[in-house]
Amino acid sequence: MTSPARSSWLEVTLTLPHECAEAAGNVLLEWGAPGLIEGSAGAAVLLTAHLPGAPSGFGRRLRAYLKALGEASGIPGPFAARLARRADPGWASQWRTFHRPLRFGRLVVAPSWCDLTLEPGEALIRLDPGMAFGTGQHPTTASCLRALAAWIRPEIPVLDLGTGSGLLALAAASLGARPVFALDTDPAACAAAAANSRRNDLSAVVHVCCGSLDALAPRATFAVIVANLTGAAHLALLPDLAARLAPGGRAALAGILEEQAPQVRRAARAAGLAVVGSRRAGEWVTLHLTRSA
Repeated sequence: MTSPARSSWLEVTLTLPHECAEAAGNVLLEWGAPGLIEGSAGAAVLLTAHLPGAPSGFGRRLRAYLKALGEASGIPGPFAARLARRADPGWASQWRTFHRPLRFGRLVVAPSWCDLTLEPGEALIRLDPGMAFGTGQHPTTASCLRALAAWIRPEIPVLDLGTGSGLLALAAASLGARPVFALDTDPAACAAAAANSRRNDLSAVVHVCCGSLDALAPRATFAVIVANLTGAAHLALLPDLAARLAPGGRAALAGILEEQAPQVRRAARAAGLAVVGSRRAGEWVTLHLTRSA
């Protein structure tokens, strides 16, 4: 394939609600972006991608997609796009410089092209940006990784609800959890999680299931549950999630906006869970819960 001309790269920057970022990122990758850069602007997610050329009418197509995404999600917004031409013939490889190794306690998350030396006791997860979100850059993912680094002990069962790329499940397995279940309702996310599990030689430990809590065995419970979802999803799932947390177990609920946190706290208590801590990063709150032994 001929390399794109110097003037052919189109920079696309989207401003989206957190709940819609994964779907939009997947579309940009399907349209030819070699990778994504994820950032935040308050409660919104910023997605930047570079496309090697774009057909006539691409801007209208993109804005029509964003309008449909907003209508389908029922979320008020923001849904905005900014397009700019960039003369950068090396972008197909240069975007990788934005993805560096990240450390979360004992956990190290690094893309495959990074060379690094581990400190004693550190666990490495190789994860390249791809068809599902979750490389540890977003504060909600980072908060769950820090919880896992503090809570995981060898041979305890762990559930990652809303697994996306599978990062949290891989992190738990890398720290010695056994078995680890990774659930997601998005088939593309399940495929990505399974592929990342194979790349990290963790397929025998991480069990990827397409579905929600009803995809698990009826009596299955877990010592640790991580769920990086949305405030609304937590409210809907908390009664069933509480039943899946073993006595004495811990759960980290992430993806909660600050203004949603009081309602999620009340729902957690109503479901029989105690709120034992929280972590705030910007507009995001992660609640730490436990179930009495």
